[in-house]
Amino acid sequence: MRTFPAALALFLALAALGCGRKENAEPAEGRDDARERSAETRRCDGVRYDPAEKSCVQDRRQRNHLVWRCASGRIDRDARFCLDGQRMKPVCAGEPYDPAKKLCDPRGRELLARDSACGTLVDPRDGKSYRTVRIGRRLWMAENLDYNDTAISRGLVRNSWCFDDDEAACARRGRLYTWTAAMDLDPGWQNAPAAGEIDVPHRGICPEGWHVPTNREWDALLNEVAGSWPWDPPTALLRARSWNGVDLHGFAAAPTGFRTADGEYFDADSVAAFWTATESTLPSDAYYRRFAAESDEGEPVYRGFLKSYGRALRCAKDPS
Repeated sequence: MRTFPAALALFLALAALGCGRKENAEPAEGRDDARERSAETRRCDGVRYDPAEKSCVQDRRQRNHLVWRCASGRIDRDARFCLDGQRMKPVCAGEPYDPAKKLCDPRGRELLARDSACGTLVDPRDGKSYRTVRIGRRLWMAENLDYNDTAISRGLVRNSWCFDDDEAACARRGRLYTWTAAMDLDPGWQNAPAAGEIDVPHRGICPEGWHVPTNREWDALLNEVAGSWPWDPPTALLRARSWNGVDLHGFAAAPTGFRTADGEYFDADSVAAFWTATESTLPSDAYYRRFAAESDEGEPVYRGFLKSYGRALRCAKDPS
């Protein structure tokens, strides 16, 4: 009986060794082969796929289909597609597309070649040309106006500038105008309500057949853009995140900066500011649209501010 504890200890030791190494255990190489075979036999509606590259999802009709993964996320092909393997973008009219080559109708109903939506405007007054873009029903200038014929428009005298008084800046970002200069009104209206002087549409210093857009027209532009891409703020759609003036819709907003009434220049690389034809509640103020590089606000803000400040101008085509 005195040998029982020793025998029991020996038995338990052998049992412990047996738990650590089973004779029928699968070798590591065999387990890897099994995992590979398991991945190979994964099927989606009868089609084999690699789950590291694709996902099996159900569409609205409860049918399984394969979709590629995009930046570690699954794509619902009824709504989005993967651009460059990294960015998920919405489809247009049920199709993926290359934004560098095509534009999506703002309501997502039709794909357009960029050439069909974009054009060129030549200002007959000075021969300068500007790119144009159609967004929704409205044709817009896709560049800032750079017109300064003071002989024809006397209100431009001492009321328009190139940023930082550098003539080369006008070629890059257009001119900066006071509100009365943009509206082609006498500077005396800078401190008085000019409602009786404003036509609808109001041409201002825009080329013939074009006009200074109102606040309402800016709202319509933003609604068209937001209607196509509801999960991105319109500011991101009218300018690129890199703030280089390249965007999916061709509007090409880029920094303009602004000039104060005291002649100081600010925000050369961070703000785009465009006059509207709409006056504010104060006689010395008018509304402008502001795009800020540091802001992800849902839409470019509009603010009433001094008419004597210098801001850029985008013209819109008159209704046909």
